[in-house]
Amino acid sequence: MSKEYYEEIDILKGIAITLVVLGHSVILYPINLHEIFWCKTIYDFVRTMHMPLFFMVSGFCFSYKNKYGPYIWKKCKRVLIPYLIFNLIDMVPRALFASLVNKPRSLGESIYSICCEGGAYWFLYSLFLIFLIFPLITKIVKTTAGKIALCAVCLGLKFVPGLPEIFLIKRTIYHLLYFVVGYCLKDVFSFHTAREKVEKHKAVSIVLAIVIPLVILGLCPLYAKWDDNQLLGIPLAFMGVFAALLISILLKKGFIKNHLVGFGKYSLQIYLLNGFMLTITRTLMVSVLHIKIPAVIIFVNWFVNLVVSYYLIKWIFSRFRITRFVFGMV
Repeated sequence: MSKEYYEEIDILKGIAITLVVLGHSVILYPINLHEIFWCKTIYDFVRTMHMPLFFMVSGFCFSYKNKYGPYIWKKCKRVLIPYLIFNLIDMVPRALFASLVNKPRSLGESIYSICCEGGAYWFLYSLFLIFLIFPLITKIVKTTAGKIALCAVCLGLKFVPGLPEIFLIKRTIYHLLYFVVGYCLKDVFSFHTAREKVEKHKAVSIVLAIVIPLVILGLCPLYAKWDDNQLLGIPLAFMGVFAALLISILLKKGFIKNHLVGFGKYSLQIYLLNGFMLTITRTLMVSVLHIKIPAVIIFVNWFVNLVVSYYLIKWIFSRFRITRFVFGMV
């Protein structure tokens, strides 16, 4: 039996990858836009919610059919193989063209980073680690009380000091809460019911979808000042996810909705291309054309990395077996 398709899921992933690309567009090199207050505020706004949203959607979509071998092979093809291929490609400019990249590394340093630190694609590294262990967790935790306890444990782990950085243990535990919450919500949340409630309270939903991001934006300087203090970061993340959910339901049709759905379907592939496209756009704008206007730099980075990447993937890379394999479209 095939899983039921919810268009809102693709929209949520589309919102998440749009935010990821926007955050990366606020570049540190060759010009540091983080030194400009409004640019840094945009970056801080993005990081309050973009990864929590991705991990929650991943948890909500998680399924396991009691066959670990086929399950993990599917995750290898979808996540691990693209992670390795694109990190190996990423090694070359970091080693040979140091002036083009933000963090140049020797080949040895890159290999160590790929194995132990997530390389240039830490999200895939952390997500694969969660996929490795989560079937066992689902075997142990089956009742509602158990799932509540699991969420509480994951919440507590976010405050444990001195967690090791190696193998992305700290970062994976940091985001495990959102994956677990997404997984647990699958039993109690219904998109059909949510659509009915949003439609019934449409005016309120629209106001919340606008006001919540503005509140988060206003709190971002405080969030940044506290340096990821989770007492503020956790509620901001869940507020952002809730606003994204409202937007995904409120968008009925049109240009924006259609493109967010498309971005969501190819979110992994856009993420994989992001670093390479960003290197091209920021080098052309700043180093070649000597553009110094922050708004222009951010917009061009964002537009090319998101929109151009999407159409490259849709029209070219999705059409050939080898590129589908490389990009994890299996």
